[in-house]
Amino acid sequence: SDGETKKRSLHADDIAGISYLYPDRGEPPNLTPYQPAGWGNVIVVAAAKGTAADGATLYSSDTLYVDWAVKNRGEGKVTARFYTALYVDGELLESWYPSLPFMAGDITQVNDYSIGSLSPGVHTLQIVTDMLGAIQESDESDNVYSRTVTVAAPPLLPNLVPSKPAGWSDRIVVASAAGTTTS
Repeated sequence: SDGETKKRSLHADDIAGISYLYPDRGEPPNLTPYQPAGWGNVIVVAAAKGTAADGATLYSSDTLYVDWAVKNRGEGKVTARFYTALYVDGELLESWYPSLPFMAGDITQVNDYSIGSLSPGVHTLQIVTDMLGAIQESDESDNVYSRTVTVAAPPLLPNLVPSKPAGWSDRIVVASAAGTTTS
């Protein structure tokens, strides 16, 4: 496969009438969330694009970007479309499908998908591959990966306000001699 991933939103009507789709060989595929070499997690969450490591501190004022990958760890290839979904706090944000055929050992990934900002607190991100159960796999129990991230309130900025020190005539003193505290 060329590794290209196409994005498509799913609707309830898409689920109706789906039956299991079998690979064209006797051995089944096994689609699993996957952590590529050099990545900090199976699902990477960062406040900057172009990184494969989690952000040190995520703030509610940050736009957050997610990377994820799925690998066919089975022996068979997949010739029918399957979807991988991204959920945040149980809400489906988006789903994607890879180019076919999806051969044994193939990896598909999404990089720098913007999930916007999250409120301060703990949030759960989850990817579910073969979300509709359309592909018969050698192991159906490993299609889901979840993780939590903590989002902090943004740091408070200093509130710089001119003040009038004791003995000064005003907050700002304009004088012709250094050390003068009165106008």
